Amino acid sequence: MKAPRITLPVDAPALARGVGFFETLWVLDRRPVFFEAHLARLRTSCAALGVPGPRPSRVRDASKAALRGARRGEEYGMRWSYLAVGHDLDRPRSWRFFAMLFPVPREILRKRRGVRAVLLPRGWERTTPRWKTIDYRASIAGARLARGRAAEEGIFLDEHGRVREGTASNVFLLSGRRAATAPVSASLLPGVVRSWVLENAPRVGLAIEERSFPAVRLRRGGFFTSSLTGIAPIESLDGVKCAPPPPILAELRALYRRTAEEAEFR
Repeated sequence: MKAPRITLPVDAPALARGVGFFETLWVLDRRPVFFEAHLARLRTSCAALGVPGPRPSRVRDASKAALRGARRGEEYGMRWSYLAVGHDLDRPRSWRFFAMLFPVPREILRKRRGVRAVLLPRGWERTTPRWKTIDYRASIAGARLARGRAAEEGIFLDEHGRVREGTASNVFLLSGRRAATAPVSASLLPGVVRSWVLENAPRVGLAIEERSFPAVRLRRGGFFTSSLTGIAPIESLDGVKCAPPPPILAELRALYRRTAEEAEFR
């Protein structure tokens, strides 16, 4: 599956300064899962940083065009890129929107069974933690550090050793029928799947609390959430095996899968 080719000026803000936004969606049976939630987050990020957001019709049309390469019954990832190509960032014409389809990477399929994680140095955080911008330097550095330690995910910590988020995910502590995840005020991206968990976990009897917690507690059990990985248990932390997830996590994952399969897109 070939990526579309685009031409940008070498001094485009997207290239020269890393000015732009992106979203990654899960495509299931030719339907983008949580399309409206991703669109809302993209436009909210643009509004928060004071730049014009993409027209919803443009996003929808570009996504439909990308979906022509999808086979029915199969799954893919979809990447939205909203890039600054002109220097006057207040002008809508300075921005370009692109959508592309790609196969779900093997490492993502592996992570769905269980994620090997490592703790990153305290105080690391993404440049724009609350918005999904293309400036992903800290996440790339964290992911490289994790790979160097035979892991798939790095966990950002605050100065006190409390969990913020993963390099490409949100993190939940899980104990019995109770779970916790750091609040958005802790400098993290409010993930689309994270929001779904917060809203729907009570349907399987799982109580969710937004609060900070020490990273070492994840060895008692926890899980990651992201659009392509979905909901995946933490298998190990810094090379030490974590407690296996309780049955309620399987119930939550099954509910998430059913929700995804019922997603509509027009």
